[in-house]
Amino acid sequence: MRAIAVVLVVLDHVFTWPSGGFMGVDVFYVISGYLISAHILRQVETTGTLSFRDFYLRRIRRIFPVAFVVALATVLVSFLLWFPPRAIQASLDALSAMLFVSNFHFMAIGTDYLQQQAAVSPFQHYWSLSIEEQFYTIWPLLLLGLTRFMHSRRALFLSVLALIAVSLAWGLWHTLSAPVSAYFDTGARAWELLAGALLAISEAKQAGAERRLSAKRRRAVSLAGAGVIILSAIVVSPAWLIPVPTVGLAVIGAMAVIWANAPVGRLSLLGNALSQWLGKVSYSLYLWHFPVLVFAKQFGETWQIKLATLPIMLALSWLSYLFVERAVLESRFLQTGKRRKWPFKAELSVSLSALFGIVVFALVQLYGPGAVRSANPWLTRLNSFHQFEAAPLASMEQRKADVRTALAATAWPPEISAQLATMSENQFAEAMTTCRQSPMLGAPWKTCRATYGTIPVAVIGDSITASWVPAIEGAARTQGWDVTAITFSNCPLFDVDASDASGSPVFTTACRNRRADMFALLQKMKPEIVFLSGSESGLTYTGLPLLEAAQAWEEGTKRTFAKLADVGRIVVLENPPWGENPLECAGRFSSPSDCIGTVSERHKLKSEAESAAAQDFANAHYVPTRSWFCFDDRCPVFASGLVTRVDRGHLTGATSTLLAPVLAEALSQ
Repeated sequence: MRAIAVVLVVLDHVFTWPSGGFMGVDVFYVISGYLISAHILRQVETTGTLSFRDFYLRRIRRIFPVAFVVALATVLVSFLLWFPPRAIQASLDALSAMLFVSNFHFMAIGTDYLQQQAAVSPFQHYWSLSIEEQFYTIWPLLLLGLTRFMHSRRALFLSVLALIAVSLAWGLWHTLSAPVSAYFDTGARAWELLAGALLAISEAKQAGAERRLSAKRRRAVSLAGAGVIILSAIVVSPAWLIPVPTVGLAVIGAMAVIWANAPVGRLSLLGNALSQWLGKVSYSLYLWHFPVLVFAKQFGETWQIKLATLPIMLALSWLSYLFVERAVLESRFLQTGKRRKWPFKAELSVSLSALFGIVVFALVQLYGPGAVRSANPWLTRLNSFHQFEAAPLASMEQRKADVRTALAATAWPPEISAQLATMSENQFAEAMTTCRQSPMLGAPWKTCRATYGTIPVAVIGDSITASWVPAIEGAARTQGWDVTAITFSNCPLFDVDASDASGSPVFTTACRNRRADMFALLQKMKPEIVFLSGSESGLTYTGLPLLEAAQAWEEGTKRTFAKLADVGRIVVLENPPWGENPLECAGRFSSPSDCIGTVSERHKLKSEAESAAAQDFANAHYVPTRSWFCFDDRCPVFASGLVTRVDRGHLTGATSTLLAPVLAEALSQ
């Protein structure tokens, strides 16, 4: 079972097939819930109580040594391969992993496990281990309490069933309202571990009774369960509702295999030598596979490199199994057998202390100072933060020439290496902080104001629009504009229903309401010029096939223009094409060619839709900007002496400022 689970996860992460391979984690959860609950029930039935001290010492012996070795090696390699910003972030990720709160850590920094846009952390897979350990802090205490107050196995069974129902209900609500954070939510995942616990309780209830099903029928149930796991991993995609209810397919399959407890032969799916070996090293393999894969991306993402990661993962897993996992388990390290028994109150204090520690660490991740979860404050302190600078651009032609020069570079220019060594979210345009907010919030809203004259100008849109604000303000200096900017994350003014990365319908409704508010605000402001822009991800977030999404975008753009009929001039800035994330593609041993992106079909369709819509309105002016960032559909990560973007889509504040004369030139044409 562990072999099937880990193979599905590894194949998904390495080859992105099967698309639902991430559900191998859910199989692990059922197994863990079953084994831990069975162990607790046996001890309670034998001794009448549970030694929390011994329980946690066994967990530490089993879980922590390999987790620590992998974490330490990963941090060391991070500083060897990467520039400080990403290596420092990896160190903070490692700290949360070692405190078993990495799921809350990734929740706090907004990680989207299924649709990653930011630089991927080599510790991202530790989220599942954190949830498992959090379950271990509360479940022994809760199960012991239930056994004390429930006087029959049936009552205990029904109690756990009720807990599963509560967790499922919470998980479904969280999945529908905020699936990105729901993925990491302990409450939304607890039912999977409890499903294994339910099996253990059911098995204990029937202890001593003969199996009603024959060995042949039990094999059939077991194979059917394994088939459900494998088939669901092939069929399911990240577009489904994850985690609830979709992962229920893998949970049901795992429960069927465990419940059947079928005898296996040496040539069977679960009993063959390879499956048995993979099952032994599954824990080490799960921990090693992801950092190996993330580090390998530094050398390219060809199928040959991906294939080469497999023997590296397996070799590291086998070595850590032999010399860490098994060595610790066979040693006297934290052995529990001959220790003097503690009073129950002392044992209880161990459990409560573990629970209290996890709660505190989780709250610190979610609500504590930024330095506990983000590299940005550390980079500011270490580097005496300042915005990047470059020589002013003379013209649009100079910018285009600079892009071609960057594409031809074979080594990082010194000023670009220096910027990559200090790159952080601090390099976003200031407007990303001062006048960008969530559309989930109501008025009053944050706005930016820059007055260089009497001509009223409004800048309205999403975070991409916010990244254009320095360029617009730079142009305003020579045009005599009075600029007011207000932006909302993932919510442009284009009249198209779209969600955010989480796919939340609640977000769609909130964005629709904010859009109506912005149209009303523009009616009151009566600006002479309105600047619009929007991320190309908006097409994806419509939930429609790409061509249909582009058509919907064009129609929505026309509706927006119609509502702005009284505005003297509408300026639509083509969004910078998405490119490679500099924090992810650039490393100490990389070259500029490793960070060259390509213009996507999605970007082209969105640009064509906006341009076509503008042709039907006399007051609409579409400004193509692709040539400011790309040449021949190839986009370098730097140009004109500056790193272009902080991430895949948002300009650095310095680049946006640098482009002010280019924007002014485009507007004059």
